[in-house]
Amino acid sequence: AEELHGFKFLNSTESQEITRMYEDLLVRFDLKNERSAQLLYPLVQRGIAYHHAGMLPTLKEVIERLFTSRLLKVIFTTETFALGINMPSRSVAFDGLRKFYGTYVRNLKTRDFYQMAGRAGRRGIDEEGFVYSRVNPQRINFEEVRRIIFGKPEEVRSQLNTSYATILNLYEKYQEELFKIYPLSLHYYQSRKNEQKQALNLLEAKLRMLKDSGYIYGGKLTEKGKFAKTVYGYELVLAELYEQNILEQLDEFGLGVVASAVVFEPRRNQRMPLGVSKSSREIKRACEETYDRIKSKERRYKIYPFSKLPYFHLCSAMEAWLRGTNFDKTLQMTDCDEGEVVRYFRMSVQVLREISQAPIASYLLKDKIKETIRVINRDIVDAEKQLREG
Repeated sequence: AEELHGFKFLNSTESQEITRMYEDLLVRFDLKNERSAQLLYPLVQRGIAYHHAGMLPTLKEVIERLFTSRLLKVIFTTETFALGINMPSRSVAFDGLRKFYGTYVRNLKTRDFYQMAGRAGRRGIDEEGFVYSRVNPQRINFEEVRRIIFGKPEEVRSQLNTSYATILNLYEKYQEELFKIYPLSLHYYQSRKNEQKQALNLLEAKLRMLKDSGYIYGGKLTEKGKFAKTVYGYELVLAELYEQNILEQLDEFGLGVVASAVVFEPRRNQRMPLGVSKSSREIKRACEETYDRIKSKERRYKIYPFSKLPYFHLCSAMEAWLRGTNFDKTLQMTDCDEGEVVRYFRMSVQVLREISQAPIASYLLKDKIKETIRVINRDIVDAEKQLREG
């Protein structure tokens, strides 16, 4: 986007109009003093902007509103702009036809190409849309280009996730009959015999491990099982911490640190921040020891992939935010993008809410969680505030 700084896509009247609109939106969403919003000023005045997952959610909302005004003529985006929001344009240009798919980079799937290319052509405005692709023959051959553009869109495949919380909730209702549920799933319908067998074996292995670990006893969920069934994705680590009475002993800072650790996913080669507090180091040690025991059991029962390891890269930032530090200074405690920090803080709030909803959580723990959520969920992190202001 910065490389187009010398271009101007708006006349003077349009430039004044979009500048006024941008300033009004910044005030409405309390972004007037945000450095990232200030950096966009000279581009917006020329009809240019960018949009990506690392931006503040409120700033992304501002850019989306400018785009729908038709005064933004060029916008550089990641695929986030093409998913879940209705943002058609006259033309779409691909910088490349390769994409990062979670753990590796590969050529685009046909369905992903059309998901993004389908933005070209505004209904009721344009008679036709235009799609351009920059092709580097050193990275992709033309047969692959043909396959991406003219191929049959790939079938949507079930990503069956037999999480421990799902199994516990099913067991509470169906007991050993829960295995009759799997043949009713899309995964069973789409899979070959060996894949169906693998899925059932994994389900059986997880159930055996839950029984062996004290989540189920005598055909019923134990106290620990009732706690774990409410926390999806991070159930074992949190349930084990609860059973060890560690969660009960944590203060608001500790609860925030644990919540941010279980949700955080570091980028490749991303390092822990320096100067981690003593309390966070103790929490980290307790979590890692707990996780090692869980992983050892999963290995014994041949359960793959393993449960997620808690990562404490955001612990200093979380502690600063809980102390009431403003967002700019909090960002200095981490190398994460501002949008990432907001997203992980919001995810932390969700995990804390799930813990507080556990029927066996004590009133003391629920009160501490309520206060932790109140302090985390303020200012730019407060998603409901964004909706109210919008």
